[in-house]
Amino acid sequence: MAVLQKISFWKITNYWIWPCFFVGLINLLALDFSWIWVGLISLFLWRLWRLNHLKIGLVTLIIGGMFLGYYVCLGQFTQKNWQKVEKETDWKGEISIDSTSIQSTENSLKFIAHVSSSGEKVQVYYQPADLKERANWQKMTGRLILSGSFHSELAETKRNVAGFDYRFYLASQHIYRLLKLEKIDTLNLVSSLTLKQRCFFWKKHIISRLSSRQFPYLIMCLKKFYLAESDEEFIQQTTLLNKLGLIFLFQLTGMYVAYLLKLLRYLLLRCYVFQELVDIIEWFILLTLVCLSGQSNRLTYLYSLLFMTISKASRFFKIKLSPLDIWAWLMLLILGIYPYSLQQFSGQMIGLMGLVYLQRHTLLFGPLVSTADKFTYKLKTKLFFSVGLWGLTSYHFYQISVIALVLVPLLSLGLIGINLLGFLLSVLVVIFPTSSMLGLNLLEKTLQLFFKSMSSIEGLPGLSVITSRLPWIIYLGIVVVMIVMGCSQRRLSYISYFIGCCSLLCFGKYLNPIGQISFVDVGQGDAIFIQMPFHQQNILIDTGGKLVFKPKKQATGKSNAAYTLIPFLKSQGVSRLDQVFVTHSDMDHMGDLGVISQEFPITKLYYGKGAMAKSVFKQYAKKLKSQGTQLIPLLAPKEYRLFDGYLELLSPEEKGAGKNNDSLVLLFQTHRQSYLLTGDLEKEGENKLLEKWQLPQIDVLKLGHHGSRYSTSKEWLDKLKPRDGIISCGKNNRYQHPHREVLQQLQDHHVSIFRTDLDGMIRYKWCYLFEAKWRRETVKIREE
Repeated sequence: MAVLQKISFWKITNYWIWPCFFVGLINLLALDFSWIWVGLISLFLWRLWRLNHLKIGLVTLIIGGMFLGYYVCLGQFTQKNWQKVEKETDWKGEISIDSTSIQSTENSLKFIAHVSSSGEKVQVYYQPADLKERANWQKMTGRLILSGSFHSELAETKRNVAGFDYRFYLASQHIYRLLKLEKIDTLNLVSSLTLKQRCFFWKKHIISRLSSRQFPYLIMCLKKFYLAESDEEFIQQTTLLNKLGLIFLFQLTGMYVAYLLKLLRYLLLRCYVFQELVDIIEWFILLTLVCLSGQSNRLTYLYSLLFMTISKASRFFKIKLSPLDIWAWLMLLILGIYPYSLQQFSGQMIGLMGLVYLQRHTLLFGPLVSTADKFTYKLKTKLFFSVGLWGLTSYHFYQISVIALVLVPLLSLGLIGINLLGFLLSVLVVIFPTSSMLGLNLLEKTLQLFFKSMSSIEGLPGLSVITSRLPWIIYLGIVVVMIVMGCSQRRLSYISYFIGCCSLLCFGKYLNPIGQISFVDVGQGDAIFIQMPFHQQNILIDTGGKLVFKPKKQATGKSNAAYTLIPFLKSQGVSRLDQVFVTHSDMDHMGDLGVISQEFPITKLYYGKGAMAKSVFKQYAKKLKSQGTQLIPLLAPKEYRLFDGYLELLSPEEKGAGKNNDSLVLLFQTHRQSYLLTGDLEKEGENKLLEKWQLPQIDVLKLGHHGSRYSTSKEWLDKLKPRDGIISCGKNNRYQHPHREVLQQLQDHHVSIFRTDLDGMIRYKWCYLFEAKWRRETVKIREE
């Protein structure tokens, strides 16, 4: 180590943050391209040049170049694996299964396995024949060898704005292939439990011991933290935490372990415990948490463990490293081992907390607290962290929580303590049953009180604000201003910055001059969203929903809208739907109406006269009326003036029974663009419209009945002459929509075809400030 101390390369104390920042920006640019990262890299390189420090510049560029090469190779490796999977559809072979990864979903079992011949890591899905077979799978322990036939495919990519990119998520776990197990030839247990498996099943056994003791809230938290499992109780509480903007508590709790250890260190030192022994106790607690925690929190516990280890090692070997340098080294290590960590909320929170709380001497543009008093430093760090936390929650969860400013540190510390004590008492309940039960009851009562308190304040206004995912230029501006404010010592400046950023995050959506009409990919169904510029009106036409073909046990999983429509609406800043039109009462058009109304209050619900003939829609309408929604039955013609355009009802003209030809047909016009939205209208209904109306030439036609052969006649296309045809249908749907003859008909009329099953969401956007400017975009690249 004496040699290392003499090497001038290491002597850039408090400046290791420069290569760390550069590598972080390169990571984001290479693995998740966005123009915001291009802007930040340009700003960074300009500031690096202005620093006028040759050694720092060289070290930064050399390390950045090394990581850039690493990320480029990683990207190429990932693409090659995906291309290889695309060429193989049916596969037969042998896999090795880790029994701890077996999980039960609503429709199947899933588990992680390794291909025996190549060692490739894969995600496997299997549909058991009955409940008995499902139970037998869940009881299996040890390493299993399975030989059988599989269907190989790529995981699904993001299909909607703000949708979940399952393929990218699996790639971050080094999984590039999905296997659907179709036939089992042999299944054998070949080895006993490994140390990792023993630890997992030991945790599971300890927690399951409480199930008969009636500790639902405690079991819920223990499963989430230590097994990374979400039981039914947690899924129910997720709705409450989402509404309050506190769902991220269960994703960043591990990062507040530093505060818990700081409190423990203070108490032990006050009791005259040797400092060396205190260090050992801290290290042992962190190591225990790393071993016990589930996958979602392990990275944050590991960060704390490595930070403490590097800090102690640098002092032992007399290497001069500031806390900021240790944080920078640690981030470089994490970005090398876990390259996708910065794409995750927990990884970004690690960076934010380290940057704000460890950076005492430099913030890229100058001293942070070199001349500031202690109160000023605490004020600045608190305000900067609050802005960073709100910015991240706005970007990932599309809302900010007012109570999170006060409750996040307190609740995170409480959750760490409760879960650690709960697990220890679960172990000791056999040895000390009476005292342990008292402690477990106290923890259960505490959790019950917390969730009841959250439930009681749920309805209070202003606790959580839906913000939308704002344009990247706004987040870039917040970061730039934060950097500039770092060199200021005036308290009023910090407070003004805090108020300005909070106002921008809360009300920035009202400054957006962009309007949109989006055809959401909800599978085999319809959902169309219209948003006026400056967030003036939010209109939803149909909600999508699941078609049920045979009676079955009611599913306990999430609805289709929970994965498709709801995240998208939140990302657009929707907190209330001004108008909802239900074209007709088929389930694939209105089946998720109830779920949508729970998330977004509906001001007015429009539907065709006769839709109440179907009992399901009648139940939905009755429930919405009790919630204060105005129910408005419609007959054509009607016209609705919007903030930037108008919506005209063309059909039906008489009361129907909620069938396909009773669909509401709406003409939306704005900025010299016309969109005809036809629901499930068939050829009979099209002919009636042609006879009744002098229909203008249409720019965009949403085809009736998902591209069925019973819709979209030649006469219909001859009259409308659409430029674009939108087909809303599910991938590999059982009806084989769209039908071949309809596609041929569109090609014969030179209509550009866009399909949600191939293109994902299709959006048309226009700017209020320019009369004839519009842009079409799709979320997904076709894979035909």
